[in-house]
Amino acid sequence: MKAVVYDKSHRPIPLVLSDVPIPEPIKDEVLVKIAASTLNALDYRPLKMGFKFKKGQIFGADMAGTIVSCGSDATRFHPGDRVFGDLSDYGSGAFAEFVSVSEAALAPIPDFVGFEQAATLPVACITALQGLRKAGTSLAGKKILVYGASGGVGTFAVQLAKAEGALVMAIGSTQNEEMILSLGADRFIDYRKTDVMTSGERYDVILAVNGNHRLVAYRRLLTDHGVFVMIGGSLKQVMKTLLFGSLLSMGGRKFRFAAAKTNLQDLKTAVDAVAAGTIRPVISNRFALADFDKAFELAAAGHAKGKIILTMNQE
Repeated sequence: MKAVVYDKSHRPIPLVLSDVPIPEPIKDEVLVKIAASTLNALDYRPLKMGFKFKKGQIFGADMAGTIVSCGSDATRFHPGDRVFGDLSDYGSGAFAEFVSVSEAALAPIPDFVGFEQAATLPVACITALQGLRKAGTSLAGKKILVYGASGGVGTFAVQLAKAEGALVMAIGSTQNEEMILSLGADRFIDYRKTDVMTSGERYDVILAVNGNHRLVAYRRLLTDHGVFVMIGGSLKQVMKTLLFGSLLSMGGRKFRFAAAKTNLQDLKTAVDAVAAGTIRPVISNRFALADFDKAFELAAAGHAKGKIILTMNQE
């Protein structure tokens, strides 16, 4: 089978498309024929930062596909079942034509949800879902600022917040205005034209998907009992939130960091929302697995709308 594997000698990115054996499922594993995967920051950011990996490691977290066979202890699924999941806690392996993974990583795909739609959900949608939960028990009627609304996480955050009854203000660039408003945002803010830091507006919740301002500046934008949730951005910004969040949370305003962790219940919540039409994945580009390098280049540039899809086994 074809797979995208780590090779530190390759440039400009240390990944190559290689022929590797199709794995055999053991114990509670199932063999999945992958139809689609998507790129996330956790796929390309460590490479940009110079992290090293085991030679031959197959990359990729998000995946959706069809079960081909099951290990001796697998009981949840059968051959022919359509499934999706996040493989980041199971050794990765989604950028390949097949993967053998514990059935515990996978959730069923309901009727009327396609492979590509399902593949967008495990990392990005779950990150948005869990990030919004960090803001409190109820978002209804609250004024929410989504900073970085046009990417994979941001597009889901806008829709999920709106579905909860929030008043959603979304920050992005001009070329993404129509798309962001079509997702239900009540107001679009072009960061090149409007400086939210000096606008005088205040928000009950700030969801920083890709924020790069000083934390004290965000604090001034919060209402007296507002909540700032960091779910993305630079490593430096994340570390500052972890180190100084408790200090900045003295008083009514709160600073929180959401480290998303996929679980089966949230996967079900996300895919059921797609099936019901409550949210819709935004897919900006599709690439064949053989063109993975072009997909990585686009993702690493940081200007893609929504999600970038890698397709496999689609006849």
